[in-house]
Amino acid sequence: MTNALTADALRPHLAARPDLIKEALAVIYAGDARNLSMDAIAVQADLTGQDQATLLVASLEKHGTDGEFAAFLQGRGVALTSFDDLLNGLAQGPDDGAVDHADLADFATRSHAFRCRIKVGGQVMGSGALVSPRLVLTAAHVIEAALDPANATKVEVIASDAHSYPARKVFALPCHPDEHGGALPPADQAADHLDVALLRVDPPLGRWYSHVKLPNPVSHWNGHERFFLVHFPNGIENGLAIGDITRNDLAEIRVPHNAQADEGSSGGPGFSGNFEFLGIHQGRLGPFRRIVPYDLIAANDAFQEALKSDQPPQYLWSLDGTLDSHVVIGRGKFFDAITAMVENDPPSLRGIWVCRMDPEVTTGLSFSHDLLDQFLRASSADYRILRVPMDLGVTDLVTHINQIAAAGDAPVAAQGVADGQTTDVAHDDDRVRRLVDRLDAAADAAGETTWVYIDNPPTGLLAETQVQLEHFVQAAMTRPHLRLVIAGYETFGLVNALSTEVADARRMTRPNLIVEELKNVTIDDVKLSIAEMARALGLAWSPDVVAFIAKRAVQGVETTLGHFFDPKHFRKISDVIRDEARRSIGQ
Repeated sequence: MTNALTADALRPHLAARPDLIKEALAVIYAGDARNLSMDAIAVQADLTGQDQATLLVASLEKHGTDGEFAAFLQGRGVALTSFDDLLNGLAQGPDDGAVDHADLADFATRSHAFRCRIKVGGQVMGSGALVSPRLVLTAAHVIEAALDPANATKVEVIASDAHSYPARKVFALPCHPDEHGGALPPADQAADHLDVALLRVDPPLGRWYSHVKLPNPVSHWNGHERFFLVHFPNGIENGLAIGDITRNDLAEIRVPHNAQADEGSSGGPGFSGNFEFLGIHQGRLGPFRRIVPYDLIAANDAFQEALKSDQPPQYLWSLDGTLDSHVVIGRGKFFDAITAMVENDPPSLRGIWVCRMDPEVTTGLSFSHDLLDQFLRASSADYRILRVPMDLGVTDLVTHINQIAAAGDAPVAAQGVADGQTTDVAHDDDRVRRLVDRLDAAADAAGETTWVYIDNPPTGLLAETQVQLEHFVQAAMTRPHLRLVIAGYETFGLVNALSTEVADARRMTRPNLIVEELKNVTIDDVKLSIAEMARALGLAWSPDVVAFIAKRAVQGVETTLGHFFDPKHFRKISDVIRDEARRSIGQ
């Protein structure tokens, strides 16, 4: 099974899952000047007469992003090979029919996206798996040559997109010397010799593609299980190894299995017949192979702390989580509000109103949509964003939003408030309520939250559209599965229930919106971005170091009232911050 992308393989998914295709392109091309989109592909298809799948694959190959695109889709269960070919690629080890082949094929597709090869000193030494946005789990003996701090041996991770990414150790417990000869570590030294390592890569590959879901709570298992090993024997792709695993006692520090493995399999994740993560493959145990069970690894406090260092952010320091993207400064309130709504705490908070100090300035408004999308994705929230563009051409907001949501025929007012039977205001109010009920019910059925992002109108709104918008905002705020982000509209009286901070919203019982004002930032805003960047990249920067870098970043930048910095200087500030980070990680 490879990640080779073909037009024939992509074509049915392009028709069946257009939103996922658009999401993949948005993630891969975030901050990229080439900005490939399906709108551009559609225009090109109309001009050339070629089909969109062929044009999309050709464009991705030209840009060298076809691997990322395929990995993104496979991480979300989209198989880019036939069902029969996929199963043929899994034919390693016994298969007595006890495993559902459709479930197995789905797991194989997803595992292709999260598994990795580990290179040390330019040579593939073992296997591993993404277990969080930036962390790769493997066996410590795989990177043994690089564990000595005095040794400058380079460690890299080859992801499912076939690209190689520099990696650095953030946690490791070595194997015991006795294990090199196939023996077990002494029982009293087993906890300190788990043969496990966590490597950190800078891009959030686990968020872009997929990562192993670590059991939480941890499963303390024993007994007999079907076993699946995700690995790269001899450093090459070879599907999954299928076998059996037996653990007779929870005290066993290594658990034998009989799945086929070879050099290069070490560090590969092993899974049960229900595809639950059991542990990492280590090597041989007599006539069998063996894993280090995950429940022993998870019991280590330092391991858990390393995992926590790569949890979903409370603040998005960069649009795509890399140093190549725009550094986000001064949007703390925006992220505080979104975090509170994702956690539904307080439940009264139903949206955020992004306002400008000067309505003539457009900077930051459209960017807020990209921040919302990336933050929700990083938070692993179940969500859908409906972006609602607004201008003088929008004459019926209800129909406009309904079309964007692809919700079928536009809502019709009930008898008694139908067109011509009552005032326009009462007629529109009934249609709006029916629309928001439809959107809320669809979100509830999908198990997600629908975020309605209302763009600022560059040329104003018709009076009747403005009335519909006011009705829509008021109605949407009362629906449990809808959230609002309003960009602009500073001169409109859309809602009266407003708060300035999450703490204020928590004191309010009725649905409300937080107001975020886009304004000049302070040195504390710069420090917050630097601190979150350091946390996300695993940089051991103390508060003093963060303060020092912040002062360097704003040195020479003109201020207002002595301590406010104009957003027009953000590029200079960002460049200094990025340079310091690159020096720290050796780029």
